[in-house]
Amino acid sequence: MTADVDARGFYKLIKRHLVRFAFKEITEPKLDEFDSENILFGLNFSSPEDFAAVGRFSVELDSAIGCELCGSFCAKSGEVLEVIPCDAEGRPE
Repeated sequence: MTADVDARGFYKLIKRHLVRFAFKEITEPKLDEFDSENILFGLNFSSPEDFAAVGRFSVELDSAIGCELCGSFCAKSGEVLEVIPCDAEGRPE
């Protein structure tokens, strides 16, 4: 997103992508309220220092719909499988 806002006061988005991740050896899943049709506002990872200390990292899923639909988990490893440009509705271009 940019620092510019549109006529309705929303931040202007200039690039949209679908990103597929794969995580391995997941522990401490807290996904009871997370919905498959949820819209992510953010994906937060713990620091490299935290990973070095405990041998895993944490992932927090921040919902755009509200905190009650947030989730989190820990994983031993993860990777980005693909990044696909998409349109405003999330359909691949």
